[in-house]
Amino acid sequence: MTDSGAERTPVALVTGANHGIGAAVARGLAAAGCDVVVTYLRFAAEATPPSLPDDYGTQRAADASDVVAAIEATGRQAVAIEADLADPAVIAPLFDAAEAALGPVSVLVHNASGWRRDTFAPLPDPDGAEDPDVDDVGS
Repeated sequence: MTDSGAERTPVALVTGANHGIGAAVARGLAAAGCDVVVTYLRFAAEATPPSLPDDYGTQRAADASDVVAAIEATGRQAVAIEADLADPAVIAPLFDAAEAALGPVSVLVHNASGWRRDTFAPLPDPDGAEDPDVDDVGS
């Protein structure tokens, strides 16, 4: 293998990077000098769980585009790739697409999860208060 001596910009792949912690991590990695692959899951309208708004899937794609734009505004490169990570057959093509777009992935942040807002029942307040103040619960 020959090395031209040129340093390669590290490429980070962040799953679930269209919002929340994943988006913050993606922006942070860009600020640290990485080009970033922003992955997200977009439900087809007919597959959107009934507990979620009808435009949930398209909003996730728009959010991913916003994260890419924010990263590119810093001078780094970024690309959004839709990937359903619950399907093992998606993993290799995801890394192939990432490498084709930005180069080989050298940093992986697996932030995506299968959690949905409607999967947890409300927890009872141990003190019996109906609407506890978070600061009071921690004291």
